[in-house]
Amino acid sequence: MVEVTVQTMAGASFAVVLEEGGGSNSNVCALKAEIEETEGASRGRQELFMLVEGAEDGSEEPLSDDFEIEAACTVALCVKLEEEWEWDAASDLIKDKVFELSGPKNSTATKIDQNADWINCMMVGRAMGVDTGMHTISMKLAQGNADFIIIMCGVVRDGAPCNRIHFLQDSTVGWFMNSGNGGLCGNGKVDDKKVDDKAGGFSSGQVLTMQVDMDAGTLKFWVDGKPHGPGYTSGVTGPLRWATTLRNTGNAVEIVPTPELQP
Repeated sequence: MVEVTVQTMAGASFAVVLEEGGGSNSNVCALKAEIEETEGASRGRQELFMLVEGAEDGSEEPLSDDFEIEAACTVALCVKLEEEWEWDAASDLIKDKVFELSGPKNSTATKIDQNADWINCMMVGRAMGVDTGMHTISMKLAQGNADFIIIMCGVVRDGAPCNRIHFLQDSTVGWFMNSGNGGLCGNGKVDDKKVDDKAGGFSSGQVLTMQVDMDAGTLKFWVDGKPHGPGYTSGVTGPLRWATTLRNTGNAVEIVPTPELQP
């Protein structure tokens, strides 16, 4: 076994252990996975630098994921700021005036067409690749000038059409939660009275946080920082994009900073 000491920018340190023998079990990618498990920092946000006594031989550039850790060492961990997401301004839903975007960095998507239907899927502008660890987004729901709020939020596979419904039970490209009752929808899940995995609805002004693990294939949900239902425990595979589907004209979803999440 190879012990690696990890020093944070705050001056704290902790140890993780990798397997010996080279390959995928003892490279930087494996080290990032261990750090994610120990400290919770998504591997996609980690930058690791080799530290050497005297600093003259330390790495100035972040270590590549395939760099092999051959012996006990010390690395510096820099955690990049929270991932930034914005709605896709090039979506046909914008061109066709189904949605409009507003706010800093296109953070708010509002449904503006007059059709009270679900035939839309607004996505963020970039995808999350396979084997990239955990990714997190938070969305604040708004009723706007509609009589009530009902919104689907989740993920879809990259390339899913924006003018289709992807939360039906027989959909194979979408994984969603219904704001009306916290039910799961899509990929074998159906929002039905007979299904008992509903976590409870959430309303205008509340913040829904979603976290997808691109390695484990899971999708978890929080509302205002508290865990909300079982989520999807397997099968969420990508590449994926964060997505929302809105029924009512005036309903809106704003991408906001993630609150502190309870385990």
